[in-house]
Amino acid sequence: MNPKLAPMAGLALVALGGAGCGNGTQEGADGGVGGASTDLTCADLEGPVRADTSQCEDVDAAYPYLLVPCLRGSGWAGAWAIDADGLPAYDFTAEQRCDPAAEHWSPRATEQRDPIHLIGNGRGLVAMAHASGGVEVYTQDRGHKWINRVDTWLDPEMPDYPQQLGGGFSYIVDGARTLSTRFEDLPLGEAAAQQTRRFGVGYLETVTDFGDLRVRRRTFAPDHHARALVAEVEIENLSETTRALRLVELWDVNIHQLPVELATSDLLAPGVTERIDRKRRALMAEFEHEIRYDADARIAWLETHARNLPEGITGRGSISDIDYFPDPIYLAALDRDASVESIWLVDTEIWGTDPERSVPANLDSSGEAGSRTIMVDGEGQQAVLAMRVPIMVPAGGKSTRRFAFGYVPGGGAPDADVKSLRALAPELASNTADSWRQRLVWAAFPGLQDAGAMQREIAWASYNALANVTFDEYRGHRVLGQGGSYKYIHGLDGAFGDLALFAESMLLVDPQVAKETLAYCFASQHASADPTPWRYPYATTGVGNFNDVIIYYDRSDPYFVVPWITGEYVALTRDHELLNAQIPYWPSSAGESGTVLNHLSRTMEYASQSLGLGARGFVAMGTGDYADGVLNLTEEETTPHGTSSLYNAGMVVNGFPLIADIVASHDSALSTEMSDLYDSQVVAFEAEGWGGEWFRRGFADNGNPLAPDFLFLEPQVLAILAGIVDPVRRDQLLQTISNRMETDIGAMSTVLLTDNGDEVGGIDLPQVGGIWPVANAWLTEAYALRDPSAGWNSFIHNSLTAHAEAHPQIWYGIWTGPDSYNGPDSERPGEADAHLVTALTDYPALNAHVHTALLRALMGLVGIYGTPTGIRIDPRLPTETFSIVWPRLSVRSQSDAIAGAITASATELIEVGVTVPTALRQGELLVTVDSEPVAYRREDAIVWFELDGRRETSVAWSIARATGP
Repeated sequence: MNPKLAPMAGLALVALGGAGCGNGTQEGADGGVGGASTDLTCADLEGPVRADTSQCEDVDAAYPYLLVPCLRGSGWAGAWAIDADGLPAYDFTAEQRCDPAAEHWSPRATEQRDPIHLIGNGRGLVAMAHASGGVEVYTQDRGHKWINRVDTWLDPEMPDYPQQLGGGFSYIVDGARTLSTRFEDLPLGEAAAQQTRRFGVGYLETVTDFGDLRVRRRTFAPDHHARALVAEVEIENLSETTRALRLVELWDVNIHQLPVELATSDLLAPGVTERIDRKRRALMAEFEHEIRYDADARIAWLETHARNLPEGITGRGSISDIDYFPDPIYLAALDRDASVESIWLVDTEIWGTDPERSVPANLDSSGEAGSRTIMVDGEGQQAVLAMRVPIMVPAGGKSTRRFAFGYVPGGGAPDADVKSLRALAPELASNTADSWRQRLVWAAFPGLQDAGAMQREIAWASYNALANVTFDEYRGHRVLGQGGSYKYIHGLDGAFGDLALFAESMLLVDPQVAKETLAYCFASQHASADPTPWRYPYATTGVGNFNDVIIYYDRSDPYFVVPWITGEYVALTRDHELLNAQIPYWPSSAGESGTVLNHLSRTMEYASQSLGLGARGFVAMGTGDYADGVLNLTEEETTPHGTSSLYNAGMVVNGFPLIADIVASHDSALSTEMSDLYDSQVVAFEAEGWGGEWFRRGFADNGNPLAPDFLFLEPQVLAILAGIVDPVRRDQLLQTISNRMETDIGAMSTVLLTDNGDEVGGIDLPQVGGIWPVANAWLTEAYALRDPSAGWNSFIHNSLTAHAEAHPQIWYGIWTGPDSYNGPDSERPGEADAHLVTALTDYPALNAHVHTALLRALMGLVGIYGTPTGIRIDPRLPTETFSIVWPRLSVRSQSDAIAGAITASATELIEVGVTVPTALRQGELLVTVDSEPVAYRREDAIVWFELDGRRETSVAWSIARATGP
């Protein structure tokens, strides 16, 4: 039995006057359908009461899988909980129509007050659940798009354009009344008490009380190959008589494609976001839908066809800015005994001409039951997929119906996917929960500050990282991409340095995702016939396309971070086969491919011959490195090959020794080239990089320090992690960072050192005084090298828990967030940044960095490293009693013993080096592998032994004090 938290009380808004609907379109539990019976507004409601969220129990190292009750980090929008499957969940309780805790600032003219939660399965299916009640499916299979985007903006220039509700809610026809489980269809002042909303691991669950009926609806991403959400609707009859009801499952098709838009901030051009939305809405005028219903199969589906193909677009493999061959979309009843009474395929069949799409009044009598096919214009998003099924609920009993909504990857009919889902339908929810328990990261660090909150957040971070995984048909790989405003507003995925770091976070969680994400990078590397052979573009977009956003045509960091993480992947997984895997160059139509070794060789060729070394002997900056816009901080001449980057150099000195050793037996020349570059950068760091108090950021063409009025975090921590500074300088750097850069939610990445530093540069000026989790993951590890307690404190500071405690009024930063936050000196501390090109505030959620950075920092705290011959485990925690279980590696430690397990991706001998607890550093030891004693050797506190790794098989090991003769 798993402990559960009591519901968080006091966050629902309470009506001052009588009951009735205001902003909602549905009356109370016993009412029928219609408009508002009163004019209740937010002004008529009492303000929310904020509950105490300080309660948090300690964890038990013996049970890392057992989440403890912990409200800490809940913020004001709801409360953290533990669901019936023992998984973390967030109960969203704010009435977003009125509660400021559900609103966030944005330069957009329209109010931003609809928090979202990510639903995904790590297999390519991604969806977003809205607090307002809708769920929308996102796909990157063929360009960036939603297939049923929630879009309730009423455009004054197009007043007849109907609201798009998405789906993910139910209509229940009960005699003369029609009930809706969509939150914003419920009456203002009553909705928050009438319905609970839970953001869970892979699902949204609502429970709606209609007096004599209670409806529990879970919309989830099943652990299944189909790209379809499953809706499980359970109706409980609280009356004393059997109820004959009709259940309507509706998904509001709204294909909303995201061709690239570079300038997306209203700060630069007021109204630009609305113009972009109009343009993207108008794209569907180029398409038409063929919608059909097969009564025998009980499947409704929609095929979308371009009216005219542009020149050069000949088929699915053609590179294009948008998708001219969208995958079919379908809705199916899954229960074998569920008969379909009525089908609706066009919006007017349900709502007539009502653009606001109120709860329909005629669902008991409208619709058609027979098979049919119709053609519908894409313009105006008229298509819907909705079906009505009868459901008999006994007195005091429950009845359940299930549906699937999704798309068919690669095109074709949905029959095979639906057949598979139907065969598993009753067990899909429980099987998916079981799978998640095996796929998440579980940890217990008893006695440490916020151990309960961090146990939850580690599991939550591993879920959200996996849920962000999409699939790219053109490149043929899954990818853990960026998310946030970059993907969901700009229509871009990248940059490739980011993707490689996302892959790093997956090495012990899901190495196949890491492998495919790296392969995605290599498959985007330009072929020899391209004008810029062997180059990595800035980002991907569209179907097989790329975009350099005008100025980043020679961004440099992928040439150093991609090899770095490739080396880590091979070392930690032991998957040397990756090096010989064939991956095409871009474009695939060129017919050129190479092994990963070949891609790495071409990567080095571009790094040395096209980029080369810049000022003071450091690797060149190109048109920018990992930190966009850094060249805007200087007025000195900065050319791609003349200006240098200590950020890039830091990646070389960290990653190249390992990858050089790994490739040595395969390609000695490549290994030597990597080693030589490493040697040169170590020398440059010491001879040229040190500025007296800290390392410089880089050097302009003339050799002067780049942006000397600023202190940059990354060159300091990367040098420390590479081991190229002595302990005295290390401690000096960390003290400087602590004094000048630290905040209560992490260290700032860039700070201005002088009072007279005028802003220079163009519209892509980087964020100064911002807090970036990606860099703080390195800092956490650097602190831990000096002082494990400081490392743990940094780990906490860079968590969502810390952000929610410091800024409880901001909903993002509780269960999801952007890739950075404003620092304490900002006008809006703790909020997402908004600058002239990108307003992160317009989509301040679902960015992968906020979760993957925590996972990367965790690896650093536990000290998990790959070596050329095996794995090193070197805990740097302020306790010797802990447990951590990744899906691929576990470590359980106490004062007098340490043990674990390793699952490799290949069968080979693995040399394991473990830093043992203090009590084991003297005397004879017993070292076992799969319970059998093995030989070992000591090196101070490190115990080395060999383990026969077996492909995809967990092999256990243990170290304890020897007993007996």
